[in-house]
Amino acid sequence: MRLQLICVSYLMVLLVFEIAADDESYRALKFGGTVGDYVRFKPDMQAFTDGFSICSWIRKLRSGTGPHWFSYASKIHDNEISLTDDGGVNWLFQADRVNARSAAGVSIGEWYHFCLCWSVSSRAGVVYHNGRQTGSFSTPTGRRLALNGYLVLGQEQDNYGGGFDSSQSFGGELFKLNIFSKKLAGTEVSEMYSAGRCSDVEKEHDDTRQLKWEQILLQPRTGNVRTVREMCTVERKLHLVEVRLAEKQKELESTQSDLRETKSGREDIMDQLNRTTINLEKKSSELDVVKSNLEVTTGQLTQMKTQFGQAQAELSQTKRDLEEAGNRLNETLADLELKEDELQEIKAGLSGSDCFKVANSSHWDVLYTAPFFDKVLTAEMLEILNRSWEKLEYFKGIQVTETFIDFFKTYFP
Repeated sequence: MRLQLICVSYLMVLLVFEIAADDESYRALKFGGTVGDYVRFKPDMQAFTDGFSICSWIRKLRSGTGPHWFSYASKIHDNEISLTDDGGVNWLFQADRVNARSAAGVSIGEWYHFCLCWSVSSRAGVVYHNGRQTGSFSTPTGRRLALNGYLVLGQEQDNYGGGFDSSQSFGGELFKLNIFSKKLAGTEVSEMYSAGRCSDVEKEHDDTRQLKWEQILLQPRTGNVRTVREMCTVERKLHLVEVRLAEKQKELESTQSDLRETKSGREDIMDQLNRTTINLEKKSSELDVVKSNLEVTTGQLTQMKTQFGQAQAELSQTKRDLEEAGNRLNETLADLELKEDELQEIKAGLSGSDCFKVANSSHWDVLYTAPFFDKVLTAEMLEILNRSWEKLEYFKGIQVTETFIDFFKTYFP
C-alpha cells in the first residue's frame, strides 16, 4: 500500500508540471451571437497557396443554416474560403463549393470534427465531418489561394475585412482550429477524429501545422469572444493518471513477484522507493527556491522598468536641450556669416584705390585724411592735431585695436 501511495504522489507531481505547460491550448473560443463578436487578423498564408487542410472541433449553438464560423477574404474575392457550422456552405475560391449539410448531420450543442482539405495539384477540395468524407468538389486548373487576406472567425465577410450580417453570426464554440500546409489524407483526418478532442494528435503534423490553435488564441478579439476551459483539461489529466497508474501497476506487480522470490530484491526496491521519496522532497524544496527567486526577479524587473522610464524621460529632456543648443548654434553661425560678409566688405574697402596702404603708413599719414589733405595748413588745424595727441596721453598702456580706433573716431572726430 505504501508503495502505491508513493507512486501516485510521484505521478501527481509530474502531471502538475505537464498539464500546466499546455493548459492554455486546451481552451475553447466561445462567440457571442451578434455582428460585433469575432476574431479578425491577417495571417501569413504563403504556406497554403498550393495546398492546405483546415481542421477544427466545432460546437453549433445557434439554429439555422446561416451561421459562419470561418471566412477568409482577399481584396479580389470576399468568399475565398467560407464555411458554415451546419456543413451547408463549404465555399472555396468564390465559386467552387459543396453542400454537405445532409451528410454531416450536425446537431446543436454537440461537438463535431471538421476538415476541408485541398491541393492545387489534385484540383479537389474534400470535406470531412467526424472523420468521414461528406462531400467534394473541383477547382480550376492552376488556381491558388490568394494572399494578403483577412481571416475572420465568427462572421462571414461580404467585403474585404467586413460587411457582416447578423443572420450569419456564428455564436458557437471553436476548439483546436489548425491549418496545415498540405492536403491531409482521409486516414489522417480519421485519425484526428478518432483520437478525440482531448488528444495531441495534431502535434504529430507540426512540420505542416503552420497556423496553430495556440497562435489563434493570441489574436485580438472583438466583442463578446472569450476563452472557456474545456473538459479536456480534466479528462486529459484523468487519462494521463490512468495511463501512468496502469504502467505503475504493472511495475508493482512485477516488483511484488520479485519480492516474493528474493528478499534482497525487496530490499533493493524499498531502497529505490526511499530514494524516490527523498528526491520528491528535494524537488519540492527546489520548487520553493525557484518560486522565491522568481518573486525576487519580478521585483527587480519592476524596478528596472521604473528606472527605464526615468532614463527615457532624461533622454527626452537631453534631446530637447540638444535641439535648443542646435538652434542657438545655427543662430550663431548665421551671425558669424553676417560678420564675415561685413569683414569682406571692410577688406574690400581697405584695398580700394582711394585708401592708404596700412602696411606702409606712418603717423604723418593722418594728413591724408579729409580734414587736412589738399588744404592750407592753419593754426586751427594744428590746434586740432595737438588736442588729439593730448587725448592719447590718457590711454597709455591700452592696446591699439580696431575697436580702440573706432572709439576715437566716434567720440573725438
